[in-house]
Amino acid sequence: MSENSTSWFHCARCGSLFPAPLGPGIERVCDQCGQNPSLGVHTIKKKRVNRTIESGSRDEAPRTGSKRKRRKKKSGAPLVSLIIGWFAIMGLIILAANQLFKPSDLRTGEWVSPQAAQRLTPEDHDLLVQYGDDCQEVLGNLISQTTPEGISGFVHDGLDTFSDIVRFYRLNPGTQITDTRLVLEDISVIHLPEGPAIEGRWKADDGRLIDVVFRRQDGEWLVDWHHFARYSEYPWPLFLAGDGPDEAEFRLLVRRRLARQVLEDEGPEGLSLAFHEPRFGRPDDPGPPSPVFELDWDSDVARMLMAGFEKSGEGRRPFRALLPKPEPDGDMMRVRVVIRRIGDAEEERRFEIIEVRAFHWIQTDDAGFATVHTGPEDSR
Repeated sequence: MSENSTSWFHCARCGSLFPAPLGPGIERVCDQCGQNPSLGVHTIKKKRVNRTIESGSRDEAPRTGSKRKRRKKKSGAPLVSLIIGWFAIMGLIILAANQLFKPSDLRTGEWVSPQAAQRLTPEDHDLLVQYGDDCQEVLGNLISQTTPEGISGFVHDGLDTFSDIVRFYRLNPGTQITDTRLVLEDISVIHLPEGPAIEGRWKADDGRLIDVVFRRQDGEWLVDWHHFARYSEYPWPLFLAGDGPDEAEFRLLVRRRLARQVLEDEGPEGLSLAFHEPRFGRPDDPGPPSPVFELDWDSDVARMLMAGFEKSGEGRRPFRALLPKPEPDGDMMRVRVVIRRIGDAEEERRFEIIEVRAFHWIQTDDAGFATVHTGPEDSR
């Protein structure tokens, strides 16, 4: 081929110069890289995927532009990875924080746990969701009060309860709970004769378990204070020691003596009982047992107590309550009883159950259980 019919061409792919024939329609190949030296239409189409790269190469020579593109990729990729990694780490931190430090149900308004929801009717579930925050606010206000006047403003039948509040805290100064944080343990609905009530249990910072019943009055949810305080008309230990009135109402835990003890000591004709004073916030640690109470099976008090023991032994609680018994001892049962002390001298002192008013501590006249019991043989 003559010198006039050839010329030097620049390869846009590898950047080298190579000789090739002149003239239109000739397909030239670089003798260094073996490719078409022109970027051509295919290269332009490929650039359209990334508009930024394409606009940046228009004012640059092909080789220089290629180097610039490589430099951008090398410098941009670590930055993008760093940003993505930072967002991923922050997301994990936020997720972990939500799991570890999730506010209690008291503050989120998510009152009903999945376990509790399975036990509730739709109506009871809606009641908790609608009024749970109101109950929390009332309880928070109650425990922040230090005077009977302040306490009575957040309790059910506050005016009628005021005198009981004054007398109780004068005789039991260590039973108030103030300056603490309460965390919800469980919550449910009970059904009193006058309407539904809300029953909840809160754990205090000092480990005490606070059992609260809220009742509605004039459109407000208020604390049943007698239940909350485990109110008795006189301190039980002092009454047993001969102090105070000869007859009073008490909120106590009662336990049947073991069947072996009953058979050995009293025989099959009597019912043997012991009472324990509940300790505020410590259902797992009641007070010591009282002297033994011995009852005839044929007495109304014995039949009523045995009816309660039967229901309690079946795992049932008054007013269709769904929460489990807070007392770990399955033989113990809550009662409201009227007890009389007879005799002044310690060696002559004895006690008599005058009336069993209820199988719970709520301030209502309903006993909570039916009291039909057919005889001793059904309870052994």
